[in-house]
Amino acid sequence: MVHALFKADSAPSFAAPIVEFAWFKLKDGTSLDAVAGHMDKLVAADTATVVSATWGPVREEGREFQFVMVVGWQSHEAHMAAVQSPTENVKKLVADIMEFSTVQTSHSKMVAYP
Repeated sequence: MVHALFKADSAPSFAAPIVEFAWFKLKDGTSLDAVAGHMDKLVAADTATVVSATWGPVREEGREFQFVMVVGWQSHEAHMAAVQSPTENVKKLVADIMEFSTVQTSHSKMVAYP
């Protein structure tokens, strides 16, 4: 289990049909402050297929240089379409973030525990 201090309520993202987890690791010599503004803009970007999105730093010993973004998508197909044809704004934000970090993504369909 990994704990993160999300900037906004993550529940709507986890309730979406498809959830994307983007795990970022800051490059050497980079602080979270360098990417925070870009991440705030990315999760607020107007995307018709996003249910909800948030991000925040990981709060685990040994992972001080990591942060995570959680995005709830309407469907896997909607997410793939957004990836194939991102807006210029989203492309620029992602490029800016990647200057300071590396990323690994995964996707899941979350199921509520009874």
